[in-house]
Amino acid sequence: LQMPDGSLRIISREQTADVSLAKLPDGLITRPTLVWGLDSRIEGKHEAEVRYLTGQIGWHAEYVATVSPDETSLNLGGWVSIDNQTGATYADATIKLIAGDVNRVQDDRYPMPKMAMAAMERADQGFEEKAFFEYHLYTLKRPSTLRDREIKQLALFDPVDVTVTKRFEYDGSRNDSKVRVALEFQNNAGAGLGIPLPMGKIRVMKADTDGSLEFIGEDRIDHTPKDEKVRVTLGNAFDVVGERIHKDHRQITTRTNEDDFEIILRNHKTETVSVVVVERIWGDWTITQSSAEHHKKDASTAEWTLSVPPDGETRLTFTVRRTM
Repeated sequence: LQMPDGSLRIISREQTADVSLAKLPDGLITRPTLVWGLDSRIEGKHEAEVRYLTGQIGWHAEYVATVSPDETSLNLGGWVSIDNQTGATYADATIKLIAGDVNRVQDDRYPMPKMAMAAMERADQGFEEKAFFEYHLYTLKRPSTLRDREIKQLALFDPVDVTVTKRFEYDGSRNDSKVRVALEFQNNAGAGLGIPLPMGKIRVMKADTDGSLEFIGEDRIDHTPKDEKVRVTLGNAFDVVGERIHKDHRQITTRTNEDDFEIILRNHKTETVSVVVVERIWGDWTITQSSAEHHKKDASTAEWTLSVPPDGETRLTFTVRRTM
């Protein structure tokens, strides 16, 4: 505190009840503000277009699907949610969304959203998609206002019917008894879709006999180009279970051994199911004996497709020889 004679008196924080200033120092801004200084060689007023990157705004895709009663198709709708936390409202903006793995240099103090949103030029309905560099650009075909602190949801595309197949998969080396269930469809025009799908969460419903929609599972899909397969893992099957038994181990040489396995699949449903059995094998391996034909998916994965009768079981036996 400056005294009338010019001296200074120091007051402790406990003694301070209020602080008042005669005026704000020049250049002091009391709230976060972006300020530009512009120079012009021509006198008078001019219109200027300013472009800049901002944080605290991002978007993500979401999908809602309803499975048909016979579980051979689903009705799929896509949405985008835009989260504006910039502190500003953008009125009648043209909204452009870039989908893809766009690399950004992260600043530890101001983390950027994983997917960037480009907006704010003036721009009939819905999004128009096109390839853009090595990504995909979705442009809303009408202006839309993004209010500060608002999450706005917009339809990405009209709901479409997509042909699907149900996949049961048993991976006994990772889970002793559970059989995973998933829905698969090709992202192509023949299946009813055929547009690039941005990464996002997909929620799946099915109608009960009374017409009410019941939630049956959700998954997250990656960026998916057209003509690629989409697999949506929904959970574990209730009435289809598996068992993996390591029957025997033999040491053939110091570097080579053999193992015998038995897989038992039990189906408590009233209809036949097809189950894909997955076995993950490391090293240089060969299946020397198997009770069913197998498929070598890759260097460390063997697969069998087995039919399991209603209220019955199917057994698979095989021998693996590995050289380490």
